[in-house]
Amino acid sequence: TRWTYVDRDGKSRQFVIGSYSLGISRIAAALVEQNHDDLGIIWPAEIAPFHAYLVGLNLEDEEVRNKAEALYQELQRRGVDVLYDDREVRAGEKFDDADLLGIPVRLTISKRTIREGKIEFKLRKGDEKELTTYEDVLGRLKSLYADINRG
Repeated sequence: TRWTYVDRDGKSRQFVIGSYSLGISRIAAALVEQNHDDLGIIWPAEIAPFHAYLVGLNLEDEEVRNKAEALYQELQRRGVDVLYDDREVRAGEKFDDADLLGIPVRLTISKRTIREGKIEFKLRKGDEKELTTYEDVLGRLKSLYADINRG
């Protein structure tokens, strides 16, 4: 069926209809296009699906597993959205997946970090990793997301 209307001059004309939308998938695609590197997405902290990506290495070690799970529970209790990678795969695979997912902060617990009484803290945007205390991790996450919430 062709829809027509009569214009001011009495002539029959066809309707011209245009439909434009900016859906969530287009917005997400634009964000990824603007916020990525060769390793994957770099979600802006303001819209990241999680606040932190917690990597537990050598989880067959009971002390490592207990520390990682305790940190996971504490972060959740404090309102931090954490993706906890407790898979039994190689460390490199976990780190690659963390980069690919693009969560703003990666936290790593391993035998080495426990020996030093620290947690490895890495921002997705850069290459620098640093060992920091449990208390400092909580403070840095709180500061990072408080700055965002303040606007």
